[in-house]
Amino acid sequence: MTIKEQLRSNFPSIINKTKPVFTSLVASDDGSAVIEKHLNDIISYMASWKNIKDVYKTTGTALEYIAKFFTYLERFLDEPEQSYLDRIRAIFVRANDQVWGTPFNIVHTFEQYFGIDTVFLVENTNAKADNMITNYDFDDWTDWTHSDVSLEKEAAFIKTNGVLFDNGGAISTDVTLEENKGYWLHVFYKGTITVEVSNAHCLAWSVEDEQYESITAEKTETSEEWKDISMFFIADDVSATITISGTEDTCCDYPRLFLKQGSPSFTVMVQFTGESAKNALALAPGQADPVSSPLSIDYDLAGYYDQAFLTGANSGYALDLYEELLSYTKAVGVTAYLEIVNKDS
Repeated sequence: MTIKEQLRSNFPSIINKTKPVFTSLVASDDGSAVIEKHLNDIISYMASWKNIKDVYKTTGTALEYIAKFFTYLERFLDEPEQSYLDRIRAIFVRANDQVWGTPFNIVHTFEQYFGIDTVFLVENTNAKADNMITNYDFDDWTDWTHSDVSLEKEAAFIKTNGVLFDNGGAISTDVTLEENKGYWLHVFYKGTITVEVSNAHCLAWSVEDEQYESITAEKTETSEEWKDISMFFIADDVSATITISGTEDTCCDYPRLFLKQGSPSFTVMVQFTGESAKNALALAPGQADPVSSPLSIDYDLAGYYDQAFLTGANSGYALDLYEELLSYTKAVGVTAYLEIVNKDS
């Protein structure tokens, strides 16, 4: 029985159901009557919710209601529906991992959201601004001594250049520390790498003596793919030298040195690859015109936007959006940071 038929049957036969008052207010053959139309709209709206087989295919008002009721996620100004759905999926699906909140799960969640596999989680970190190594992106050799190495695009983890080692090559830099304080040293690498810190020591547990023993602040690791080598050490003096060496064809980039925090911490690092267009797309010229004379152009004054920036990695609401996703995935009491890094291709 249709809505029109139900409405007509509820009125006694003595009422003429073809009169204008009844057909305009209660029910009519063309469905334009006020009550009939509103009831049909409500039933249609209920059916649209009931018949949704996949919550991630909702749109419009249904999407807004479901998201706010179940997730409390706020939709950012001008955020596309697909981005909103992807965030909801990342939080609730978590790449189908059975255990949530582990380092692997957090990486998988961001890989699922971004649709890329260049996501890294580095434990025991501080904010990017706290890095005690200033020339961490190897624009040149400032603050570094080096031998049997070169700055190459193929060795880069971030930006343009990374360090490519010949067999036995090494780089080093001097740092000022606080004596008897603990530090974490991080370096991204691919190949076989050794990091060593002079005037410092590490602690290793001795099974035989059942106590920690002081050992040389040195660590060696091997990986065929990009990985972070991390080493905790305690400063024996106020000055130290960090030395990084590698076997032939080993790459390293983005060294970071942090004072140890008093609570657990980690950084999720998402690596985007974009084409640089410094000479063709000078959209951010800085404070001075790069053309100082008709015959002299100082391109160091000309900035550029790379592909990752233009497609949204660092634009608009994006950082807040990613931070909100991180806050849902990390454990309470753990300090978490997020870095979006760009590698020129």
